[in-house]
Amino acid sequence: MEQRVNLRFNLNRTDDCQALEYLRSQTDQRKSSLNRTLVEILLEHFAAQEKTDSEDALIERIVAAVRKELHQTPAFSLSQLFQAPTAESPSANQESEENEAIVEDFLENF
Repeated sequence: MEQRVNLRFNLNRTDDCQALEYLRSQTDQRKSSLNRTLVEILLEHFAAQEKTDSEDALIERIVAAVRKELHQTPAFSLSQLFQAPTAESPSANQESEENEAIVEDFLENF
């Protein structure tokens, strides 16, 4: 079964001319028909878009997890990672170790 679609390029428009030229070059490069080239280009585009969308979703989940952890440990800040150690009380030292463990667990996910 086939579905016919007409595609027209208005050669008075710069973007249409660029698209047509790209399509012609890809057809020559792929050594395939115009129809096959269009199908492949569309599928490549949608696959790339799905990959980008899934990567964006992953980044959003990571950011949400980091925000949640930072919200749960408000005394912790990234600047503590770069400060020289000072004499601390045992409870402050334990909190610092817990914060370091959280950061290490987070970084291990990468």
